[in-house]
Amino acid sequence: MKLRIALAFAAIALAAGQAMAQDSTSIAEQPGRSNAAALRLAPVAGASSFANSSTLNTGNFGNGFSAGLLADFGPSYWNFETGILTLSANTNRQGSSASVNINTWGIPLLAKVNFSGNPHETVFLKAGAMPFLASGQDVNDFNVMGVGGIGGNIPLGKNSSVLLDATYNRLFSQSGDLSNYQGLALLAGLSFNI
Repeated sequence: MKLRIALAFAAIALAAGQAMAQDSTSIAEQPGRSNAAALRLAPVAGASSFANSSTLNTGNFGNGFSAGLLADFGPSYWNFETGILTLSANTNRQGSSASVNINTWGIPLLAKVNFSGNPHETVFLKAGAMPFLASGQDVNDFNVMGVGGIGGNIPLGKNSSVLLDATYNRLFSQSGDLSNYQGLALLAGLSFNI
């Protein structure tokens, strides 16, 4: 499982390196290429692994998934990301080997920095909060997770790009039905200029 995570991060780093290593000419000056629009939409899907424990558990990627629609606002170095995201995971509770299915619906509210200055072709870091509603066996909770992540966009034409995204998510507080809820989400999708 650690190998899968390492490969996912390696793929993101490789894609990001290729995007940044391309011609230093501005995108607007390259024929057939465009700058990113001020608004981009990205349907995404991927895998997630969450746990209710004080240590991060990556053994649940085979049982969890993530999907949603993300929206980026801003055409330069700094952007704002929001949307709607579902994280469905079989989590292990602390001190127990039994897994519990928890379905989470969240609204990410993230600041994003694009290292190339062009969100259409970049490596990025992002951080922020995600209010979410979780439901499942013995769980009915509204709470807020802190989110930090890395990713990249690889151009796929004039108005679209491939989005690769990896995030670490953790509860801000220990109140409610969930405690020490944390995990990783690996997402891929297509980003479209609007």
